[in-house]
Amino acid sequence: MIALPYITLVLVFFLRHYASNSALVYQKSEKLFIYFILWIFFAFRGYIFTDCFNYAFFFDHVPNIWEIINSDYLKYTWWEPGYVYYCGFLKLFTNDFLTFQIIDATIDLFLLHKALEYFDSERALNIVIFLAMSGMIAFIDLFRNIKAILLFFNALRYINEKKVIKYYFLCLIAISFHKSAVIYLICYPFFCINMSRKSFLYTGILSVLVAFISRPLFFIVNTLFGSILPPIIQKAITSYMLEQNNFSAARMLTFGVLEKIITFSLVYINFEKFTKEKIGIIAMKLFLIYFSLYFLFFGFNEVSNRVSLIFVFCYWIIIPLLIRKQTKKNQLIYSICILSYCLLKISLYHQPVQRYENWLFGASSYKERQAYNETFK
Repeated sequence: MIALPYITLVLVFFLRHYASNSALVYQKSEKLFIYFILWIFFAFRGYIFTDCFNYAFFFDHVPNIWEIINSDYLKYTWWEPGYVYYCGFLKLFTNDFLTFQIIDATIDLFLLHKALEYFDSERALNIVIFLAMSGMIAFIDLFRNIKAILLFFNALRYINEKKVIKYYFLCLIAISFHKSAVIYLICYPFFCINMSRKSFLYTGILSVLVAFISRPLFFIVNTLFGSILPPIIQKAITSYMLEQNNFSAARMLTFGVLEKIITFSLVYINFEKFTKEKIGIIAMKLFLIYFSLYFLFFGFNEVSNRVSLIFVFCYWIIIPLLIRKQTKKNQLIYSICILSYCLLKISLYHQPVQRYENWLFGASSYKERQAYNETFK
């Protein structure tokens, strides 16, 4: 069963959560346990998923940082400059991709630690949420995206501290690792304005309505003004309409959509509890951005997934905060429901490319794993 290693990892953290809870004390050893297990799992992973082959090939061929600086290398590569310089710097110390991966995973885990520490979210149960809600995939397969996400995640602390320069500085570094992070630049004003319970609700409802009415709206625009619109807009609308030929109400009733609407409802119900602390307000606004972007671009499936991905880390803090604000009885109910959903998501790892391997216990070489993936494609 391909999903078994991932399910085991989730269950280990869930059991650890209740073992530590039974002691009624949050022990310092909890952090060491969490990050040691994550480090072993991520730093020494083999060639799993798909993008690792592209990143391994790139690292093997990228020159060191001095050669990059003294040449026109950046003019002939589509990779973002921040990631190119990052790899070039590490190339001064190693030419081995596995060593690079160990260093890279260590840096990612440190950034995750600093961000979760600020939001007081370093608990074993919270790591379960992190793993299931795109954290696993981002750490394994999205070398550039995860850097951008974690840098912005760390920039959030400067909102409450009103350190605008530091916020934008980290955002600019994030953009240098992945262009999609440019959207982070326009988020700061939103975090600074007051948000009422009604505005939270109306924004969410409007976003869902757009997902339903966007198809007929685009059809009307295309019919009335299609001939006079610029070619680039005509092409975009045509592409959208073709994609929407496969649209059905059933797509709006998937587990993912229902989960988002349920989470939105729970956050709305507990709105007043979230507003009692600054990190709660930030968490709510982050989730609203994620929720709105997902549904506003729902008709463009690829765009919806990519845009919302850069804010998916909101789950890593909003769900833990939501659980903490419940009574002890409800905390248990919430935890069991969340574990069940997380296990359901993780159990969907069934493709051959997702078969986990670890260099500490034996892993396929680059060519061996490529051949395996091709065989069982």
